[in-house]
Amino acid sequence: MSIETSYGPLLILCDWAEVINGKLYMMGAGWSRIAANVPANLAVALIWKIPWTHANEPQRIELVLLTEDGTPVVDSGGKDVALKGQVEAGRPPGLKFGSPLDAPLVFGVRNLPLSPGRYRFELKINDSLSAGVTFDAVGGTP
Repeated sequence: MSIETSYGPLLILCDWAEVINGKLYMMGAGWSRIAANVPANLAVALIWKIPWTHANEPQRIELVLLTEDGTPVVDSGGKDVALKGQVEAGRPPGLKFGSPLDAPLVFGVRNLPLSPGRYRFELKINDSLSAGVTFDAVGGTP
């Protein structure tokens, strides 16, 4: 019997997250509801295993927050709530041939008031939709 390993990225909503020395630290992780109409502090933690065959290749990433109808959410300054950049994972010395490469990332959002409704963070890697996570902003305490 063989076990398949998925290298697809995983997005986790949390109150706070940080990457230190290649390790992902999260607090208040795994929620799907948040209070509406109050400044929200949240983070999206990304756990990504880049295949060995894509080591040392730049990967374009875009993580964007969308409303239920697919409209990008903007902050108080009128900018899209989004992260755009590039990730390139190298093979560390001594890594066993074929091992996936860890690429943990965090995107933090501070003081973002959200109207009631459903929202979705979507992750594109090299312009292809790779992962998403949905949550609801609700009235009162989540």
